[in-house]
Amino acid sequence: MPPAGHGYYFEPHVSEAEFNSMLARYPSISLVFGAELSSVEMNGTTIASIETSSGVTYPAKEYIDASYTGDLMAAAGVSYRVGRESSAQYNESTAGVGVLAPIAQSPIDPYIVPAIHPAG
Repeated sequence: MPPAGHGYYFEPHVSEAEFNSMLARYPSISLVFGAELSSVEMNGTTIASIETSSGVTYPAKEYIDASYTGDLMAAAGVSYRVGRESSAQYNESTAGVGVLAPIAQSPIDPYIVPAIHPAG
């Protein structure tokens, strides 16, 4: 719904419904919510299957670790870093720090009504 021509906003359940609608087009994709990872079976450097704490095993060709802390990645023995790497490691001048740049020659106002902030 466009609020007075100043962009779009939506309620989370609308976004969830759209996400589920998009997934419905791909019946081979399975989502599992609220499952706690118990163990990972590896085949070399490839995940062969995962097992949840409820004892259910999921063999698959691909996995997406949507946990907050990267549980699957850690259990699979993937190397990782906590925090930012130095700018020298990948020859990046900003090393992952976002640089503010104007879009369309004007700053972005995150509020539905520009310059009217909820806190006053």
